[in-house]
Amino acid sequence: MWTAARSVFAVLMGIVVMTLIAFAVEVPLRALTLRVFSQKFPDQSALDNSVAWMLSQTIYTVPALILGGYAAAWLAPRRGLAHAVAMAVVQELLIAALIFNPPHPVPAWMWALTLILTPAAIVLGGYLYVRRPAATQPSGSIL
Repeated sequence: MWTAARSVFAVLMGIVVMTLIAFAVEVPLRALTLRVFSQKFPDQSALDNSVAWMLSQTIYTVPALILGGYAAAWLAPRRGLAHAVAMAVVQELLIAALIFNPPHPVPAWMWALTLILTPAAIVLGGYLYVRRPAATQPSGSIL
């Protein structure tokens, strides 16, 4: 029972880490972009519909996804990669829920890109945790 709860906790905390990092970058960056490029983006809708903006989000979202996968694996070191994969599956389900819950300004090609990059980046984070040098691996495990 406790092992299952700790596994769920590891996956959820990976998602929390990823979300906090992504929003910590996006919120000020969005405000700055709207202020600096007010001629090009007179309102939030114009920014949200910009292909350049959508693609630029990848620059900070992918590292956030990698860190989220790493965090999930770190919280479950005995089966770190499995927890990163579980996080990727949960995240894919959340993305699918967004896709089928319009309205949103995201074109189909961006959803496709998101569905490909998201699990790859999360699993990469788990893989990086598992493959780190043996000297930094814990002797015990919390999960």
